Amino acid sequence: MLISTEGYRYNKNGELIKKDVSLLKLSGYKVKVKCDDCGKILEILWNNRLHKSSNIDFCGSCSHKGFKNSQFNKDRKILCKNARKYQIKNPMKGKHHSDESKYKMSIIKSKHICDGTFNILSNNRGRKSRYYSIKNNCKFHSDSNLELLRMIQLDNDKDVLSWTKLHKIKIPYTYNGKLKNTIPDFLIKMKNGINIIEEVKGYITEKEIIKKISIENYCINNNYQFCFKTQKEMNKDGEYRKFLKDLKNNKDT
Repeated sequence: MLISTEGYRYNKNGELIKKDVSLLKLSGYKVKVKCDDCGKILEILWNNRLHKSSNIDFCGSCSHKGFKNSQFNKDRKILCKNARKYQIKNPMKGKHHSDESKYKMSIIKSKHICDGTFNILSNNRGRKSRYYSIKNNCKFHSDSNLELLRMIQLDNDKDVLSWTKLHKIKIPYTYNGKLKNTIPDFLIKMKNGINIIEEVKGYITEKEIIKKISIENYCINNNYQFCFKTQKEMNKDGEYRKFLKDLKNNKDT
């Protein structure tokens, strides 16, 4: 049910503009309505209300209940079949970024990772966690359990002076003809004065090999030593397997 007698919007200067609902027609003005089912008051665009088949107003929750849902009582197999057909027919439906935009986003994301301001929960790949380093008196995020184990090892290594993930090193590489950036996992300073850039990888793919080559070249040109540790190497004496078992036991208790 329509409650508002006026619709409103803000212009580009941030000024509030109001107009009587009888004069709105097709417009981007907002109005207040009351859900005819639960009585919830909400704001909607006048255009959205105008394009509906009836003047009955439902909130998002009520519109998905029972017979009010457009897919109510339909066979799920048929719905999935139609969805797949639609995707095949419209493969480019939705938002697709240009290569230039993707590269700009890669630069922004890599900057946040280097600065330590990247929200690890926004990336759903891998096992994300936080680790407080006693040696560095700083908190870091780990992208995997393997990386978390390596942090503990570096903290306990007497030959390591300090280590960090916030080293601000961004290395460009090209994959499938597209320019991207990679951020090495660790910058390690040894007590003997050697600086090491280290990568820790559980699974080796073609993309990871290309990254590895780019980081190796960067190290050669910038007087760093390069270390590439795999899961197999870190589980040489069953250490990684034991670490995972201890993690699971700690969560259960």
